[in-house]
Amino acid sequence: MKKNLINFILLLLSIGFPLIIADLIMKSLYLPKQQARVMLLSKDGLFEDLEYKITKFSPLKEYRHVAVYGGGIEFDYTFKTNHLGFRNTFSCNLNKSNNVKKNNYDVVITGDSFTEGTGSNLSWTKFLEKEICKKDLNTINTAIPGYGIEGMANTLAYAKKEFNSKYAILAIIPEDIHREHTRSFKNEKYS
Repeated sequence: MKKNLINFILLLLSIGFPLIIADLIMKSLYLPKQQARVMLLSKDGLFEDLEYKITKFSPLKEYRHVAVYGGGIEFDYTFKTNHLGFRNTFSCNLNKSNNVKKNNYDVVITGDSFTEGTGSNLSWTKFLEKEICKKDLNTINTAIPGYGIEGMANTLAYAKKEFNSKYAILAIIPEDIHREHTRSFKNEKYS
């Protein structure tokens, strides 16, 4: 019985150890590539506002966003950005009033790709922003794909200073807590 248990443990180790080593090697080499997810964004890309350490799109542009996964297109759509470089998810049109400054947003919304609306022609925030607009409050969605807690905090500080925002809506998922702030870059070779 004892000998069978030892043989069983040795069998598990002889199978498990090489699998773990192979898995670690493949992960470090980002393999398998045929199942990789590739995100493509229009040539204008994302850029970092170094003063506030926030990421933005180029202002007043139309972007095309495509994701390829496993050799097939997962999504392909276009969206427009506002004059500040954030995805235009809803326009309240309170700016027409003489008593409202152009860059005065009472409510700032921030989050990651889910809040920004990645993969869709619209963001879930549109419906919320529409209801907030009925209360004569102007909103802006400053969410950016890949944002973690640090990026969201920087965006809220930016909104407080630049827009005099009074309220904030922060939409987070567990992965956002652990996500590091990484600088965006533009690959000139492919842009």
